[in-house]
Amino acid sequence: MAEYRLSKAAMMEIKTALAQYKSEVEHTELKATTKDTYLLHAEHFVRWLEHDFVPGGRKSGLH
Repeated sequence: MAEYRLSKAAMMEIKTALAQYKSEVEHTELKATTKDTYLLHAEHFVRWLEHDFVPGGRKSGLH
């Protein structure tokens, strides 16, 4: 299995973009729980790209 679903260079760009996204979300007037949801889902996607997250895995005990 590949380390990432994308190239390392692409993953670095995504992680940089995720950091920028987190900053933008934190500076909105959204409720804290809404911010948490936005960030959690974005982080799950990046973890999925890294083979570190399985959608539904928590419920099924996979991850």
